[in-house]
Amino acid sequence: MIVTFKKIIKNICFNLSNFIPKQPNLWIFGSWYGLTYNDNSRYLFEYINSIKTNIDVVWISRNKGIVKQLTNRGYVAFYALSLKGIFTTMRAQVAVFSCGYTWDFCSWALGQKTKKIQLWHGAGIKKIKINENPTLYSLVLTSSIAMKKRLANILDIPSEKIVITGLPRNDVFFRKMPVSPIVRHFDQIKKKKSQIFLFLPTLRKKTRFDPIINLQNQADYIDNWMKTNNAHLYIKMHFFHESYQKTSIKKIMKQYKNIHFLSNNQIDSDVQTIFPFVDFLVTDYSSIFTDFLLLDKPVFFTPFDYPEYTEREQLFYYDYNQITPGPKAKSWKDLFRLIKKPEISLHYRAKREKLKTFFHQYNDGKNCQRAYNAIQNYLSLSVEKL
Repeated sequence: MIVTFKKIIKNICFNLSNFIPKQPNLWIFGSWYGLTYNDNSRYLFEYINSIKTNIDVVWISRNKGIVKQLTNRGYVAFYALSLKGIFTTMRAQVAVFSCGYTWDFCSWALGQKTKKIQLWHGAGIKKIKINENPTLYSLVLTSSIAMKKRLANILDIPSEKIVITGLPRNDVFFRKMPVSPIVRHFDQIKKKKSQIFLFLPTLRKKTRFDPIINLQNQADYIDNWMKTNNAHLYIKMHFFHESYQKTSIKKIMKQYKNIHFLSNNQIDSDVQTIFPFVDFLVTDYSSIFTDFLLLDKPVFFTPFDYPEYTEREQLFYYDYNQITPGPKAKSWKDLFRLIKKPEISLHYRAKREKLKTFFHQYNDGKNCQRAYNAIQNYLSLSVEKL
């Protein structure tokens, strides 16, 4: 009965949103199921707030804590399920998102006349499944010619709908980092001439292999190696996994001094903000390494469970060994053996440079500006056609 009532209300709202006039220059932003404040949506949102424009930008979130946080920073943000949030979503001329309009917003409040701008969340290497209708995207922004071709094929949309602007989130590499506890912490580590390793395990849903349990079982060895080599290992879980791993994380943090876990709150929900401090990136299958390539630093890969991962989780668009510009370790001991051979990292430098240009056409800190201009150009052309 309750479920049926909710469906009726949502249908009424959706039909209503198609009749409500859209407010010119009202742009709404959302990211990652409406639960986070990060990714490409965030950086474009902040960019537009920083320039002189007649655009009204509003962040829509299902997380009341984020709404409060942004309001305290001077931004306009509404809770997605509040009357203000629903009405603003219905009135929006433009909706900008990093995952999907049916995920990042209340899709039942988003009318068909609202222009839907897909920023996506990176230049990925894993095969994706789109659980919404991509033909309803007004515009898709991406990072390179290769990514444009691939998206046109995956989304089955005309290439004219896809514009190469670069990913807005990577503009952070060209900004001075605001002083924060984590920035001060990394500054102190760097003053001691310590090296920083960042481990970013990918999101898993079906595999039996657990990268954190695997690390926990070898934590004595890993921590001793870090101490001996004047280094620190920082681990950032995918935000979906953070609460799931609390027990293991607390145990490791309590016992070891050179192994650290980073929470979303510590890094302001965005791993990009700490990349400039990192000396070595370590990951298994996360596509985040493609952004790290812009900094020209070594990347090491840990596909410890490759057969199971590709069978139970996701396949790749490319040959994994060809698309990953760094040595592949079979275990943590093997990883540290490879790290101790600087010639190996140098061997992959040319490949890193080649793949950087494959994934990124731009590396100049102007991705947000190009993204903003691309949307404005699209809106201008849309008006001319009326």
